[in-house]
Amino acid sequence: MKLSATTLIFSISLTSLATKGHAINAWDWAPSVAFLSNLDEANGWGFCPDITGFEDSFGCDLLQVHPCKEVGTDTQWEYDPTTKTLSPYNYKTGWCSDDATRACLAAASLTESSTVVLSACDQSDEQTFTLTADDYLQVGGGSNLCLGAGDDQRSSGGLYVRDFILRDCSTTDPIYLQYEIKDADGNLLTGVDTSTFSPPPTPTPDENASNMETPPNEQNNGDRPPPPDGENGSPPPPPGDGESPPQNGDGDVTPHAGNETNVLESASSSTNIYLSSAVAVLGMVFSFLS
Repeated sequence: MKLSATTLIFSISLTSLATKGHAINAWDWAPSVAFLSNLDEANGWGFCPDITGFEDSFGCDLLQVHPCKEVGTDTQWEYDPTTKTLSPYNYKTGWCSDDATRACLAAASLTESSTVVLSACDQSDEQTFTLTADDYLQVGGGSNLCLGAGDDQRSSGGLYVRDFILRDCSTTDPIYLQYEIKDADGNLLTGVDTSTFSPPPTPTPDENASNMETPPNEQNNGDRPPPPDGENGSPPPPPGDGESPPQNGDGDVTPHAGNETNVLESASSSTNIYLSSAVAVLGMVFSFLS
C-alpha cells in the first residue's frame, strides 16, 4: 500500500516528537489537557485524562489515563485557572449521575495513590488543582500530592492505558506529573510558584525568647534591680546627712515629700527680706526729695 506524502510527513513528525518525549496530542484540539511526556504511547497520540467505559455507560467513579482520541469525546478536558478545576469538555447530560452540571474531576481522597473520579462541582480541596511552575497539577491548594499517571501501562481494547492517581510531588519522576494545558483559544497556560502555599516555619523556643519584650524591671543589660534596703523588703530610709538626694532619670534632684514645707518657708522668708529692703529704699528717696 502506498502512503501519500502528507501521511508520511505526519507519521515522521509524530515519531520525531515521540522520540523527544514531547506531549503528543496528535489531534491538537482546544481546549486540551495532555501529558507533557509521551509515556511510550505506541501510536503517537499522546495521553489524556479519560472516563472509563463507553458513552451511555461511562464509569464516572473511576478515571484513567488513555491515548488521546481523534474526536476528543471523553479525553478532551478543560482547565479553569480561576476555579482551578478540570471538566470534560464534551460532557453530556446522562453521562454520570451528576448530570445537572458539567461535573468536575475529583480525587477520591487526599491520600497518596488515591484514584480519581468525576462528580458534581463543589470547589472542594479534592476538586482543586493548582497548575504549578513545573507544569504539575497540585491538589488541595498546597498539598504535596499531584495528579499523575501510573508507572505501568496495561492493555485495554487494543490500546494501552495507565492508572490516574495522586502521587507525591517531590519523589515521583516528573514525566508522570507534567502536563501541557491549552485554553479554548489554543493558548498554552503557564503555572504559578507554589512555594507561596508553604506554611510559615514554626519558631523555635530560642526565637520565641528573642522576640519577647524585656519587662521594664529586667532592662539595663538584663540585670535585676538590687533588693530594697532594710529587712523583709522594707522601704529604704530617707537620705540623711552626708547622703546625696535621689535623682530622677534626667539627673535633676527629686525633692522628698518631707522637705516641701522647708522649701516653702525658705521662699517666704526671702520674699519678706526683699520687701523690707524695698520699703527702706523708698523711705530714703522721700527724705531726700523733701
